[in-house]
Amino acid sequence: MGSILYCMSFCFKQMALYYAPAFFFFLLALSLQKKTWSQSILSVANLGATVILSTMACLLPFSLSLDSIRHVVTRVFPFSRGLFEDKVANFWCVSGFLFKWHLKFPSALLLKFSLVLTVASLIPNGFLVLTHHGLSLETFLLSLTTSSLGFFLFSYQVHEKTIIFVILPLVFLCKRHPMFVSIMSYIASFR
Repeated sequence: MGSILYCMSFCFKQMALYYAPAFFFFLLALSLQKKTWSQSILSVANLGATVILSTMACLLPFSLSLDSIRHVVTRVFPFSRGLFEDKVANFWCVSGFLFKWHLKFPSALLLKFSLVLTVASLIPNGFLVLTHHGLSLETFLLSLTTSSLGFFLFSYQVHEKTIIFVILPLVFLCKRHPMFVSIMSYIASFR
């Protein structure tokens, strides 16, 4: 049910993609902790089928024409807008003051740079979740935070409002880590 609801949220607003790696790695880790390998494989297959079918159901109304599908894809992934907007404090904008990315590289190459850096920023999160033996709500919330932070810092065409996706899971950890949550909240409020 959680996978269905997550897919619906992603299909409603693409910024939910920021949480996708956290959901993927956490649910994969839970599936791999089953008693037998056959149970683990069945659990992973069920999750995969759920994600694929629920996403297809959400996109079904747009599948009547190739033009409709193309329009959905360009709205979800707005690569034509450029690397960044000037008001976002992510890696591209901050380093852009010294190194004019958009003047030195074509957009297609910047898209690849962005993809590589974003994926590289998500690998440690996935590794830690998959090798963590006591999966908990705190682990999941920290995974949501680091996943969304990786997207915010390195992905292509980031909006300033997406910092909220980084702070939201942290709010639930305020009681356990008040100083860390406070500092991150203050940092996020500057742009």
